[in-house]
Amino acid sequence: MAMLISGDSDPVPPIREIHSLFSVKKVFVAFPPKRHSKSMAAVAIQALMR
Repeated sequence: MAMLISGDSDPVPPIREIHSLFSVKKVFVAFPPKRHSKSMAAVAIQALMR
């Protein structure tokens, strides 16, 4: 399991690569206050927003 805190979509390609190389790994994304990335939420297993 990995948890990533970011407000932009720069980590999307690495997250996709993690999913393709390690299918059992789970990536969770948490967004800082008042920040959100739809593309990051789409590739994560679960996204936490406030």
